[in-house]
Amino acid sequence: MIKRNLFIKIHLIMAATILPVVLMYVITGALYTAEYKPSSHDETFDVQLEAPLVRDIQLLKDVVHDALAKREIEDPDGKAKLKRDKKRGGKKFVWKGDNHTVSMWAHADNRAVVSIEVSTPSWYKRLMWIHTADGGDAFEILSIVVAILLVFVLLTGVIVGLQVKLFRGLTLYSMGFGSLLFLAMMYVLYPW
Repeated sequence: MIKRNLFIKIHLIMAATILPVVLMYVITGALYTAEYKPSSHDETFDVQLEAPLVRDIQLLKDVVHDALAKREIEDPDGKAKLKRDKKRGGKKFVWKGDNHTVSMWAHADNRAVVSIEVSTPSWYKRLMWIHTADGGDAFEILSIVVAILLVFVLLTGVIVGLQVKLFRGLTLYSMGFGSLLFLAMMYVLYPW
């Protein structure tokens, strides 16, 4: 059987390690629940091309790169693709990155004129990307690890609570109350 001091050390190490990430999840989740939505700074400009746009990803990236370079804006650091343009119909070019997202679409009346929109996310929006597993592969792995460690933190806390005679009753009553509260809320919100 594992000694209580070892459980306490494991509990402490895991809790202290994941605290910053858990706080980020709690804060962004609370703000989003309170309907404080993330924002971006958007800038749109038109570019006159020598010829109408063609559906070639590399050529479209070159057009965007040149337009951004003239405005001293760095290229997005992610992937580029063609997407359906719900607002205007047809297709639009989207180059998404962590630093910003660039969208480009041709004008309906003159396909040699394109609009380019540069959308730079706020810090809160970047944190929401991490919260919703859109922050990239590294943050997806971190989210899974933090979820697993959070379960272990809770389990080691309950195990220590059950091992200490002074806290055993409080631990059992708290688990019972939490379980009943959850079941009551489920019943009220989603009656069977």
